[in-house]
Amino acid sequence: MFALKGGELLSMHAYVPSLSLMCTPLLMAVLVSLYEEPDKPKQALDYIKATLGGPTPAEYEAVVAQRDSLKAQVEKLSAENEALRSQQAS
Repeated sequence: MFALKGGELLSMHAYVPSLSLMCTPLLMAVLVSLYEEPDKPKQALDYIKATLGGPTPAEYEAVVAQRDSLKAQVEKLSAENEALRSQQAS
């Protein structure tokens, strides 16, 4: 499954838990692919996120902007609902 030599893979399996990381086979595969990557990325975490299918920073910012817009819309509609309820009660 991994292209690492047996000794390297065993030492990597021994090293990762020493960092107090819970390492699943998928995470180990990602770490091995990062280790074998000829052009090392500047941010290992971004590489791991991309490999596992996480959002890019731009996608994350778009989701946050959409969330903030929806929160504002909910607040506006809640205020409008409250005003209508008080108007109906009068």
